[in-house]
Amino acid sequence: MRVVPCLAVLAAVASMACRQPEFSAVSQSPQVMQVAVTVAAKIEDARDLEREFAAALRARLASYATVVPEGVTPPKGALRLTVEIDKMSRKKIDPVAVGAGAAIAMGATRAASRAGRHWGGGGNDILSTLDVALFGLDVAFNMDAKQQYRATYLGFFPPRITGLITLSHIDGDYKKPILIEGLKSARIIDALSPINDIRDQGAVDAAVARAIAKVVVGKLIDTFNWRASDIPSWYEPPDV
Repeated sequence: MRVVPCLAVLAAVASMACRQPEFSAVSQSPQVMQVAVTVAAKIEDARDLEREFAAALRARLASYATVVPEGVTPPKGALRLTVEIDKMSRKKIDPVAVGAGAAIAMGATRAASRAGRHWGGGGNDILSTLDVALFGLDVAFNMDAKQQYRATYLGFFPPRITGLITLSHIDGDYKKPILIEGLKSARIIDALSPINDIRDQGAVDAAVARAIAKVVVGKLIDTFNWRASDIPSWYEPPDV
């Protein structure tokens, strides 16, 4: 009766052991951390977005760790938080294309199922085709309604962004990253706040930057149980 709980305890202990000593060290806030953001060159205004995203990330992270300002050499033993943005689309999702894709996928699944069971019939095929078409229309309608709702709330159509979060030691003695996590578009969209002037692309990019920072730092808080400090902490190099 107690085998399962015992196994769960052993698994938890093993997990904690695997995380030592890097996880325990990082959990002892504040850590000195350097921020690096890269945006794929194929994305429009990539270099400007890198600066915008990095600035927002440093500002939010400074309440939980000691952040190395831009252009300052980090001290020995510091960590590097890297955010790589590989895709970013500011275009509205085409609901018709999404609905058509869903209908095609559903139709292919049903066709394979019928073939496997040797089941068919003209009347059934017509009803099945109609059902698939209605399913596609429903998906398209819901996608369009969801986009319009978000755009109305935010004041703009949110961009779709994907990337990678990596936390690692700057020193070359450590080969394995402490943390690797995917950056998902849905989480960024959920973290966005409304803006007043949708004609100002700079304001939109700033809102996206704050959302990315919120998601990234939130992941670090959840992982390492950090607590916010009342005063932001910035690394100051020693006087030579």
